Amino acid sequence: HKFVFGVPNSERLTAFARVGRKKKGQKRTSSTVVESITTHQANYSSKMLQDEGEGLRLQGDGESKARDGAENQSETAQSLESVPTGTLGADVGPSAAPDEKMPDTASFVVVLFYSVLTVAALTIAIPTNVTYAQAFGFDPELGGLIVGLVPFASALAQPIVYHFLGIYEFKRIILVCCVINMVGASMYALAQPSGSFATLAVARFIQGSVGGPSYLTTYVSQTTSESTRSKYMVFVSTGISVGYGLGPLLGLVAEVIANAANIRHVTFFNSNTLPGYVMLVLFAIEAVLVAIFLQPLPPTRKPQAAGKGPIGPSTLPWSKIAWFYFQVVLIPFNVAGWEVVLVLLSTMIWGWSIALAAGILGAVNLIVALTTVLKLSLRKCVKGDDTAGNIISFALSAFAAILFFQYPTAPNATMFLFCIGGFITLFAMQNAKGFTFALNSKWSGKPMERKRIMMINNMFYMGGRGLGVIIAPYVTTSNAQAFGAYLLILNLVCVSVAIATRSWQRDYFLERDTKSESQV
Repeated sequence: HKFVFGVPNSERLTAFARVGRKKKGQKRTSSTVVESITTHQANYSSKMLQDEGEGLRLQGDGESKARDGAENQSETAQSLESVPTGTLGADVGPSAAPDEKMPDTASFVVVLFYSVLTVAALTIAIPTNVTYAQAFGFDPELGGLIVGLVPFASALAQPIVYHFLGIYEFKRIILVCCVINMVGASMYALAQPSGSFATLAVARFIQGSVGGPSYLTTYVSQTTSESTRSKYMVFVSTGISVGYGLGPLLGLVAEVIANAANIRHVTFFNSNTLPGYVMLVLFAIEAVLVAIFLQPLPPTRKPQAAGKGPIGPSTLPWSKIAWFYFQVVLIPFNVAGWEVVLVLLSTMIWGWSIALAAGILGAVNLIVALTTVLKLSLRKCVKGDDTAGNIISFALSAFAAILFFQYPTAPNATMFLFCIGGFITLFAMQNAKGFTFALNSKWSGKPMERKRIMMINNMFYMGGRGLGVIIAPYVTTSNAQAFGAYLLILNLVCVSVAIATRSWQRDYFLERDTKSESQV
């Protein structure tokens, strides 16, 4: 695979890149590609014939370039993308197809399990957040803080996480994170016996600081090629959705155990503290799995290449991108708000048990995760128009908010409508997240700038989830009518922002692409 047409792959890719840089008025055709390759082949052959020793040196240089090709893969791919698909065809042959790089199955499952557990550690506290707050003598609304500290800490830790993932070995980082999660789970379980709410708050903050989607997405980006990455990203989305549903179900298991063993009021082991012990055991199992099955993965950050100089100042339109970050923040306001308000209303107003609330919460999240597996999304309806998808998603969530109002119906009907509205909200916001993240990834074609944009995306999203779960109980004041009005206003604002930014966003992309074409 090192030589095609007598020319090293590195030299052949250079020829393609040169063809990709078409001049004004010049059409790129397959004959242009073949002519460039033939010319480059002749030049290369003449150099080989001039001196045998020089030829050997060039061969070694070609192999060295092939080994270093990963560093410049994005630049080469951009050059090749400028050549129409039909131009390559049979002229190049199968050797031009990208390698199907895939991660080790056992290692991927272990890392996926870690991400599922970190999400479950967030949502396992939702069913008992009200009773845990009351155990310290606080109002039920403060229970949202117990849940919200985890994503809020994750948002603050994102820059540090990205830095560590770049300079330290991946397996070592995951092992350390498992130990930190075990410490946080232990503090969560011992907070009530110690009588210290501060211990509980610190425990949740610790768990959030080593959570988030960065670990799994980083692992997938390092262990897959462009041709296989999308397939594994589906597992990423599905795993995170499963984690949101698994947490409440684990809380349900803890509640059932507490009731069956009649230990609801025991100091060290009760329905409030059992979730901490459950997460302690699960993260201990995960640490063992990491130590045994996860293959080492080297750091991604490399010394700056000689002669390339520092990266110049960013030219991104941050004032425009900020409007999309505004939408990124409000997406989890819907999701987190519904989850915590469901438990608040069901236990304080509707008279549900904690186990029933946890079961419904987990079931709805898992059904939404199933829609991801079945590829049921709004993307097929908008045909690649991410902005239109955003508008439809927020409008659908606004409709769901109407179902949260208290109508003159039987209580059971009101609860049923609240659950149906929750499913629609979670489904719509899952789509809105995909559309918004896709839009933000298009603001720059430079890998480093795109990475910065997506890191900030994760920060705003996790921060929004934390703030949403803290604010929602106080805004709703234990009233489904107020909660419906609250979400209706938020979603109508998002629809208005998406419509208002649609035209100038399209103009910006068009102007950028035209400028890039003229420079080429």
